[in-house]
Amino acid sequence: MITLVAIAIVTFRSSFIFYKILDRCIPIRVTFDQKEWGLGISQQGIVMDSSPVYILLKAISV
Repeated sequence: MITLVAIAIVTFRSSFIFYKILDRCIPIRVTFDQKEWGLGISQQGIVMDSSPVYILLKAISV
């Protein structure tokens, strides 16, 4: 039982350290602005025709 608890602790710590290193190199969480504008645009470049962002971008480009 002690071995299982020790393995769980070591695994959690290792995963957390790896997450922090990766987060510094490549931000994993999206910013508030990306959430506001929509994750489709910020992550995949997808714009829905009826979305407020598409309407705004279309109005700006005219």
